[in-house]
Amino acid sequence: MLGISVLVLTISIGLYTGVGGRFDLHRNSSSISDVERNLEATRHEAKQEVRNQLQTRPLPTNFGVYAVSDGQLNSLQPLRVKVPDQRVLIGPMITAPSQITLKDGNVSFIVYRRDLMFGVPDKVSVRVLARVAHSMTFNGGKPVTNNVENAWVVRAKSYELSVSPIEQSQEMVAVRPESAGFVLPAGRYAIVFKGLAYDFSIGGEITEPAQCIERVEAANGIVYSECRNH
Repeated sequence: MLGISVLVLTISIGLYTGVGGRFDLHRNSSSISDVERNLEATRHEAKQEVRNQLQTRPLPTNFGVYAVSDGQLNSLQPLRVKVPDQRVLIGPMITAPSQITLKDGNVSFIVYRRDLMFGVPDKVSVRVLARVAHSMTFNGGKPVTNNVENAWVVRAKSYELSVSPIEQSQEMVAVRPESAGFVLPAGRYAIVFKGLAYDFSIGGEITEPAQCIERVEAANGIVYSECRNH
């Protein structure tokens, strides 16, 4: 009888352990499934947020070049001067102020043109339009410095932007900085697209040395240099 009781007890313990083991395995599997479901839900929410951002991005209805700032489209006007090759350090002078001033340098661009269906550039440059602050002339061999109003020159200095397609239209491309988080310093610029330059300014205190130029009218020609103090 004692042997039979021990055998029954051993079988009972084995059954209990086996059932318990299955219960633990079931609970662990449930926990893993919950984690996977949570991760999948998080991924879905992230994808949906990206879709929402793309859907809410403003898109132009008329052909042109637009600066996108603070969620708004700003139509840019072409400059009336020809922007030279970047091998030319100082280009022609501009006397008309910028028509568009954006509140900060967190900006991207949308270009809407028919010819984009047949090819787009890989890169686009934003050229610096430096303000001419002072002009020095010589009177009887003595230098005379005068302040200059409403004068800017196209500089060779530029920022390179990347170009990417926009799904909604083959005639549109997005142009944005190559580095995430890049912000244009305060000052005046022109985005150059297929040989045409479109003018805009970034508001705020100008601290970038490239944005200020001094002109010296010497006997052998005009010489430009960055402002010592601006």
